[in-house]
Amino acid sequence: MRTPAAGSGRSLVDVGVQDERWRLAVTWADGKRAGQEHASFPLIGLDERAVCRAFGFKGSHVPSLPVPVHADHISALQPYAGRTITMPSGTRGELHLDSDATSARDMGPLLVVALVAAALAVGLWLGGGAAGGGFGVVLRVAAVLAALLAAWSCVSAFLVMMVVRAQTREQLAADAAATRRRR
Repeated sequence: MRTPAAGSGRSLVDVGVQDERWRLAVTWADGKRAGQEHASFPLIGLDERAVCRAFGFKGSHVPSLPVPVHADHISALQPYAGRTITMPSGTRGELHLDSDATSARDMGPLLVVALVAAALAVGLWLGGGAAGGGFGVVLRVAAVLAALLAAWSCVSAFLVMMVVRAQTREQLAADAAATRRRR
């Protein structure tokens, strides 16, 4: 996976579609706050090969997750972070692969479900009005359920769009930070 240069005219879909989403979680190692998260750093553009090179793993696959991160690994991860990575004393870092990352690819199926459910709801509602009686009531109840499914799919698509938008902002911030570091 390569990260395109800043200002390359990428679309929302190009930036939002990612195969992997790595995150560095820094937690307190001891004391009253042991196990609590101190900070979290999304790492944009980092792929498994880069992780293997930075951490000295043989091959191209990470042997186990989460990957323990030490202070000497920070310089290899910093180019992928949108802000400065810090690991204060008394903390430990772990690299996680967020397998449930939302991407722009998730919007297509949600919109298809919303359109089909809306068409089904309209058809069932009209069919229920024409049928009348008990069968008409059953069709109208099914129409309401289909309309609720359509509404739920639209809300889900909106939430996915907001996540993709946030990912785009993170990517643009990481690109700008990398450009500043290169200068």
